[in-house]
Amino acid sequence: MLKRKIYDELVQWKSRDKKQCLMIKGARQVGKTFIVELFARENYKHTAIIDFAKNPAYAAIFDGNLDMETLVKQISLRVPGVELVPGETLLFLDEIQDCPRARTALKFISQDGRFDVIASGSLLGINYKEVPSYPVGYVEHLEMHALDFEEFLWANGVTRNSIADIKEYFDHKKTVPAAMHERMMELFKEYIVVGGMPRAVDEFVTTHNFNSVLKIQRGIISDYEDDIAKYAKRVVRFKDGKIVSDKRQTPAVPEAAK
Repeated sequence: MLKRKIYDELVQWKSRDKKQCLMIKGARQVGKTFIVELFARENYKHTAIIDFAKNPAYAAIFDGNLDMETLVKQISLRVPGVELVPGETLLFLDEIQDCPRARTALKFISQDGRFDVIASGSLLGINYKEVPSYPVGYVEHLEMHALDFEEFLWANGVTRNSIADIKEYFDHKKTVPAAMHERMMELFKEYIVVGGMPRAVDEFVTTHNFNSVLKIQRGIISDYEDDIAKYAKRVVRFKDGKIVSDKRQTPAVPEAAK
């Protein structure tokens, strides 16, 4: 299991007496859903997961009034097996970019205070005109990225103590022992090739097969391309700061009319 620094930030957020809803933003496949579900399992008795991408019908929960009483009734009715226990349940709104009204509801959920709430999403594709009102002042934002080099070291079995030793050499401007230097440089080169996307890193530490890692990397790029195609409203080309073409808005001129 990959260890992520953001987990400690989630623990700090939970420990606050008065907390806002937490919005975790980041590119797709950097591990947002995984880390929130892990955090929920280890820190709450109950978790209510509303994944708008997996279950688009869940958006109907937020079609009507957005007061907490109505939302509790709608969630209880529409989400199988959910247990909404004040102070013991984490409400997780995943892929929230697919339900703009759910983002507005964060204000009222935060004001109510009965449940801890984490929302996550890339926010790619939000139609800002469809969001009735933004919950300004009621949401704390946290950005998640792919694994950094230190997290990559953890994944490859390098202990925190070993990393602290390396930092000690750096801080005191001392020469790093040759064996340690060579090992760190080897891992750094591997990190440059593998990158920090969790699936790719997990594959590498499991198999050490660069070909398998490459297949995963290509799959991630393909998924990103599909996302861009899904959410792009038009194809625009810029030159010197001006729009010079808009393929979806400008109809093609028939050859006979030229």
